[in-house]
Amino acid sequence: MTSPPESRRNFHPHGSRSEILLLPPRNEFMTSHPWTAMYLISPPLPRGVSAVQFNITSHDQGWCSDRNQGIWSWFDVSILCSERDGGEDYPSSSLFSDLPDHPSSYLKPKPEDFRQVLQDQGLHFKDTPKEGIPDPDPTKPGAIAKRVASNKIQRSWQQHVVFWRMEDGGEEAGFLSCLEEGDRLVVWARTQFPGWINCVKDVEIMVSVDETTLNTIPASGGGSDTRQEDTVNGVL
Repeated sequence: MTSPPESRRNFHPHGSRSEILLLPPRNEFMTSHPWTAMYLISPPLPRGVSAVQFNITSHDQGWCSDRNQGIWSWFDVSILCSERDGGEDYPSSSLFSDLPDHPSSYLKPKPEDFRQVLQDQGLHFKDTPKEGIPDPDPTKPGAIAKRVASNKIQRSWQQHVVFWRMEDGGEEAGFLSCLEEGDRLVVWARTQFPGWINCVKDVEIMVSVDETTLNTIPASGGGSDTRQEDTVNGVL
């Protein structure tokens, strides 16, 4: 067995939120449309990020009528970039500061439905390679969200620890290769179909910078193994 990624890297916290969120809201449990909650947006990323660790604590409704129909309570991540150069004050450091106090204001069916909300804050989605397409056509749009973790069917809290690393290649490395200095990561809590629930307790993003690549990566623009360890058991 190879040693855990964290033993060979220095991961640093880069955004967290610890607050229980129930998706969908209690009065909407049996609605048929999908649900997406903007749970966490990271601060701007440093230059040269080569690995990301996601720590997520959550659980689903704890039962399922047909386990063969798949898991429909999960988490995605997207990359956000600024629409214009505006120095350190743009977008504002108070970006979505009301997220913890008004979580219901950040609920929509799908991540793409947040485009206008993000544009109002000077941000937009960055396309990433679509899953299963190693060399996508550059003239066609990529995906705006990628799966990070899925809940297991149980009522107790689960901790998902997910590592994406450039050196492992694969789809996650393609995602990491899109990251540039100043980008942000947004973690979405998601559900689909009546009866499915995503109960979120906390999410933390940690990043690792490869110091050896900093001299070769242009500042601001110029296949990975996904490890997920499930164990049962702060705001932007």
